[in-house]
Order: sequence, then structure tokens, then C-alpha cells
Amino acid sequence: MTRTQTSCLYGKRNNFSDNAFQNTYITTPIFYVNAGPHIGHAYTAALADTVARFNSMLGHSVFLSTGTDEHGTKVQKAANAAGLPVPEYCTLVSHQFREMCNTFQVSYSNFIRTTEEQHEKAVCHFWVVKLIK
Repeated sequence: MTRTQTSCLYGKRNNFSDNAFQNTYITTPIFYVNAGPHIGHAYTAALADTVARFNSMLGHSVFLSTGTDEHGTKVQKAANAAGLPVPEYCTLVSHQFREMCNTFQVSYSNFIRTTEEQHEKAVCHFWVVKLIK
């Protein structure tokens, strides 16, 4: 066993409970697409990735979610200023956020866009379940 491996095992044995949750869900904020990514977005994504990798080293099953929020007046105004239809603008800027994650090697499990059908169905299901209860 290498010194690094021994050090990681020491940290796990002495600082973390064996009864801790084995499934870990980590998320970044969903990034707003009224402008392209900046260093703060990269920092947030890298930090979430670091936490995810650390939990993975501890043997936890980790799911890291990130993505873009593509709704609102600010997005509409930014699309108008860029001279693009809102859906096209959102696709362009969302792609920049995905590329940012790839450039900084953020190993996300899922990259969600709030305009995707998958997300819309999940939101509708959530609100129907909450309204019934």
C-alpha cells in the first residue's frame, strides 16, 4: 500500500463514520444564462467536483448535478441584445457552461437545462404530488 493510500484510509477511519450515508447527491447552483460563464461559475463547479471526488474516494456513490436556468426576463433581454431568438440564445450560452465544465474537467453526472422536456416533466410531477398532499 502506498503512503497516499494509507493517508486516505487514515483520514477515513479517523474522521468519518462508517454509518454515514453511502449515497451522496451534490449540486452546483443552476447557472443563469443571461451571460456566459465567469471565474465564479468555474470556482463553484470545481468546488462541487472536489467534494464529489472526495466522497467517491470514501467509497460513497456520488451523483453530481449541474446545469443552466433558461427562464426569465433577464434571459429574454440578453437574447434580444444579442439579436437572437431566446431558444437559440439559451442553447448557445448553455453550451458555453457545458464547455466550461469540460475544460476544467468537472466530472458531472448530469447536466440539466431547465428548458429540457425531462426537467419540465419532473417539475410538473413535483408540483402535482405537492398539491395532492
